[in-house]
Amino acid sequence: MLYSNTKGMDSIILDISFSELITFAEKRYNYLQVLVGEIGKQISQYNRSWKERQIPKVDAPLKQIEILIEENEKRLQNDYYKYELQKLHIVFCTSIHNMRNNEVVQAYRNALLNAIPDLFENIQEMRLEEIHSQYLLDIDCPPEYHYSFSKLSEAMYGGVPFIVTLGGIIDYLADVVDLLDCISLQEKYVVTIAGFYMRKKIEMSKLANESSERN
Repeated sequence: MLYSNTKGMDSIILDISFSELITFAEKRYNYLQVLVGEIGKQISQYNRSWKERQIPKVDAPLKQIEILIEENEKRLQNDYYKYELQKLHIVFCTSIHNMRNNEVVQAYRNALLNAIPDLFENIQEMRLEEIHSQYLLDIDCPPEYHYSFSKLSEAMYGGVPFIVTLGGIIDYLADVVDLLDCISLQEKYVVTIAGFYMRKKIEMSKLANESSERN
């Protein structure tokens, strides 16, 4: 019986056996457990079948990145791997026309080389987790330039390129790269993130030297 909490309303009598209700719930719960177990089994079998298929290994970084892009699409279709591999592909395939900019970009590429084996291993082993070297792929954009850089990234990845004004980023990175000497949007993007990397590296080196001198 369900008692009404409203004055004047009659209570409702339900012809329900609670033992039957509990039995019904237990059956449905057990069914769900079997279903979850079967799904888990199928996922394990799927992952195992892909783990047994070795991803080709090549020495050329750009070619390896392109292989991993294809393998991620076939195996996992993971957005995290897709984005990071796309970013790596842009960095390694973009032509840099200014000699000083090219030296900075090449140093950035050399640092990023360690991220490729990590992505390879995760995709080969069907792991859905952040790679150990994610810190290499993170872009060191200072907070005061986030808006300008976000517009550059939007133009780069948004599918519809548009003119981007980098504002203070040009002056901030002027001692390491020349953003005014970039021909394409793609080149401007790569030189910018490589410039952030180099600027951070220089600042960290200065701090380490100052700390060493104090000691």
